[in-house]
Amino acid sequence: MDKKALLGKVFISYSCKDKDFVRKLADEIEDQGYSVWLDEKELIAGDSLPKTIGKAIETCRVSIIVLSRYSISSKWVQYEVSHATSRMIEGKMRLIPVLIEDVALPVELSGLVFVDFRESFNEGLQKIINALDYEASQYDLRRITKEPTFWELIEDILKRTFGSTGFGSIMGEYKSVDYHTVSLGEIDIGYEIVSSYGYERALSQQWWDEFSDVIAQLGLPYFLVVTERPVIFNAVKSLEHKISRILLQDVPSSFVDIECTKVVIVDLSKLDNPEDYRLVLEESKELIKSFLSVNKD
Repeated sequence: MDKKALLGKVFISYSCKDKDFVRKLADEIEDQGYSVWLDEKELIAGDSLPKTIGKAIETCRVSIIVLSRYSISSKWVQYEVSHATSRMIEGKMRLIPVLIEDVALPVELSGLVFVDFRESFNEGLQKIINALDYEASQYDLRRITKEPTFWELIEDILKRTFGSTGFGSIMGEYKSVDYHTVSLGEIDIGYEIVSSYGYERALSQQWWDEFSDVIAQLGLPYFLVVTERPVIFNAVKSLEHKISRILLQDVPSSFVDIECTKVVIVDLSKLDNPEDYRLVLEESKELIKSFLSVNKD
């Protein structure tokens, strides 16, 4: 089967006010042999929007987010971005932000390389096709070799190291924050897995500033970050493990009963062996247990 067909449909998230641009983009993508999931072609009268759109995002490998002054204020686009970001974090989807007007990227997309259509449609289109070709080749290879993604490897190691994984969420008036957890006794520890998605982009100070703002809202005493991307921001403490780096950061908590969240950052960017991943994560677990022991005393 053609690898483009194996990739499945490309989901396009957009505001209806940008429909002319999106129709042209969808037609051009399909002319290149790819299939597109577009709401006006897929939805029929009586469909449940959250259910139908959610299912589409769950089954797509690529999502294109068209960003304009209309889409960044659209609740439906925000819903789609949130859902797609969760899939991206799990290593199951590539997100491609597309800029068609001078607007700031949403926080969820700020760490991603965007495609700029503001000056040239053709140049922007070529970058989209290049990304789709790359993802199709990677997906085709994964189907043949059944090679797990970084996210899948780390998720499996965390389950075996801590016994299980869980999921949490805090609800706000305008937005919610979802996070994954592992446990040590009765203590829940949040965790984040940061995949590289084929790029060597480092975790910068800006990444940390934005990420720590989220951590402060969770009210968790400990948080674990496992990253395939190298860390270049300054940490309070850096432990030079014999095969990797473990960094420590404190994030002031917005909760009265928790002074700060201790964040353990595991930099696996120089490793590619699952057994090495396991060794470093087991050491990280022991490090968190030592924090718990000190707090009990």
